[in-house]
Amino acid sequence: CPSPCSQYMPASRNFGADWTTYAILARLGGETVTTICASLACAFVVLLLATQNVVIACMVIVTIIAAIVSMLACIFAAGLTFGPNEALYTVLTIGLSIDYAVHIAHFYEHSPGTRFEKAQASLSKIAVSVAGGAATTVFAGMPLFGCSQLGLFLFGFFIFFTSFWAFVMTFTMLVPMLMAFGPEGETGNLRLMIHGIIKGDRAALAAATHDHARQSSVARIEIPAPAESDPAPQPEALSK
Repeated sequence: CPSPCSQYMPASRNFGADWTTYAILARLGGETVTTICASLACAFVVLLLATQNVVIACMVIVTIIAAIVSMLACIFAAGLTFGPNEALYTVLTIGLSIDYAVHIAHFYEHSPGTRFEKAQASLSKIAVSVAGGAATTVFAGMPLFGCSQLGLFLFGFFIFFTSFWAFVMTFTMLVPMLMAFGPEGETGNLRLMIHGIIKGDRAALAAATHDHARQSSVARIEIPAPAESDPAPQPEALSK
């Protein structure tokens, strides 16, 4: 391989670049992306079954993707390369990332009130438990930073930063999204959507796809009646 690309190629035992290892690593990167997409699809199905709401499931998936991207950024910021160990642990991080967000989303769905009140209720009920679980997981990965073996070091690295970013994204991204755009009433209800699609019930589909909070706020706006002005004086009254 001509310079300068040879310096970025894995070296073989003989002089020159190892194209076999390069092909394996290139295939590994593609398979990792495919596995991540499949894992996110499975996580989306589990979220639909747990929350019974399409909008909430989409918000949680966005939060998980943000946590994974932040964790991958930490890999390159630490000067590590994306090898077989990193690919394996990256796929495993999806299971760690979903844990905190799904608890907040589940309690949000089953809480009454407006979207802001539902988010506050979910925080008051489960935030302390989620924070405790995140703290124990983060501290569990810290002792592995002292391991000399690369596999164990990377395992602790992924546990620490995956739990950290999943916790941060849950409370700084998911919760604000629920407060600002979270579904209210029957918006995003999975059962209504399925019923409307199968039975052809347009009313059920409309109830599941419309923003009830926006409609209720519009309904609360009262248009003031025009002020009654004094009647104009009649010509007879002016002559008198």
